[in-house]
Amino acid sequence: MRQHGLTRNGELIILQRFHGGVRTNPARSGMEVLSVLFVDVETTGLLPGSDPIIELAAALIDVDVASGEVIAHHRTVSWLEDPGRPIPPEIVRLTGIRDADVRGLRIPDAEVRALFGAAQLVVAHNARFDRAMCAARFAWLRSAEQPIWGCSFSQIDWRGYGHRHGDLESLGKDHGFFFDAHRATLDVEALIKLLALRPDVRGAPTYLAELIADSRRPYWQVAASGTPYEARLELRARRYRWDPEFKHWYAELPEERLELELDWIRELCERHGAGRPLACALPLAARFDAYFRPSWEPR
Repeated sequence: MRQHGLTRNGELIILQRFHGGVRTNPARSGMEVLSVLFVDVETTGLLPGSDPIIELAAALIDVDVASGEVIAHHRTVSWLEDPGRPIPPEIVRLTGIRDADVRGLRIPDAEVRALFGAAQLVVAHNARFDRAMCAARFAWLRSAEQPIWGCSFSQIDWRGYGHRHGDLESLGKDHGFFFDAHRATLDVEALIKLLALRPDVRGAPTYLAELIADSRRPYWQVAASGTPYEARLELRARRYRWDPEFKHWYAELPEERLELELDWIRELCERHGAGRPLACALPLAARFDAYFRPSWEPR
């Protein structure tokens, strides 16, 4: 990993404060242009449907698919909403949003729907959380015609590029800038700034190009069904998650890794004397969707 902001003598790291804004590059002929909506929410807690959104920010940009360069910035918006209950003190400390700031305010549903309707891809830094929170607030986001989502936390190999931490603040500092985090407007524009950069790999496109390419790849869900309790540590180490509805461990992976992963699950089940692999194709629009229910098939 190249350390951005490192002085020539290697003794100091200089970080620049990011005040907001989106830098663009001129469009060139022959580009495939993708409209991308960056989204960030601040909430009263972590439970969709129980902990309301108190701030929603979004930035709509156009991106050259091949390079991942931002070629147009249409708008950045931010809305506050009264949750109908006192904001917990820890959320006030984290976000700076107080009860008086949101009293009587409501996010305009029609404007939000128009913004999502203009996008071909929605990006958040923890898309599983942001998508669930948005879908709980805006039921129309659960419909099939809504754009696909991308996750800048999980779809970019930050560890492979040498970054120890994947949160937005840490990644910003690794790339030479810092900002006032946990205010949604700055968060979305800081994320655009980050993803418009390139990893320290010769000839590599931007991080955003990597995310877009992964968002178009076929993905599958695989599950280890019926495995004993003792197998949980191996499954966790392989980044499987527990599904309390189906009561099994599952993971998502690109199609080209499917057969190898099914072989691994079979070997795990044989060693522990119980269990079987299951699989389900994951529609592009269902990625990071808490409301998606797989149709599992034995493999």
